[in-house]
Amino acid sequence: MISIALIGGTGTGKSTVAAYLKEHYGAVWLDCDAIGHELLNEPIIQTQLIDRFGTEILNDPAATDKTVNRQKLGAIVFSDSQALTDLNALLHPPIMSRLRQEQIHAEKTGVPICVLDGALLMDVNIRQMVDEVWAITADKELRMERLMKGRQIPRARAEQIMQNQISAEAYATYADRVINTDHGEQGYAKTIEQILSLDKWKNKRKYEHK
Repeated sequence: MISIALIGGTGTGKSTVAAYLKEHYGAVWLDCDAIGHELLNEPIIQTQLIDRFGTEILNDPAATDKTVNRQKLGAIVFSDSQALTDLNALLHPPIMSRLRQEQIHAEKTGVPICVLDGALLMDVNIRQMVDEVWAITADKELRMERLMKGRQIPRARAEQIMQNQISAEAYATYADRVINTDHGEQGYAKTIEQILSLDKWKNKRKYEHK
């Protein structure tokens, strides 16, 4: 099985590339954001978050289920770098544990490619779990447009989110390869095909390109 980590900032197109690999190469897509959202429903995580950020992050502070409101939590952490660091410290360990479990399961079931998708992966030294790291990049203005449209937020909020993220240069420096998504599928499909056709994968190549 080939394991690939996709890293990059918000709006670069990580999910788009992951979905492409799933559709055209039969990859299993492990989405860190989705796993993180699931973890917010676990009581032990909810308790830890309330201890750090207070009950104002809850949908209803008076309710017994303590459901975390992601928008309220996001408003705090994306305007405060220390709050974001604290959130990452709480969520990264269980996210990585879940990723490893699902990666092992994917290999046991004969999956040809396992794609790990998440901006956090560079922070946790993901190289020990994958064959290659790909940095997904896009023009800053295009990223801004994708972010505003995808989250239905104003430009000022999108700018605030992007300001607290790691630079594109840092992602590119860490990665083995850089894939740009400015021109959509027609731009990155050929690049991916060329990468996965390299001789280095010949003993792991079990997929059929569709």
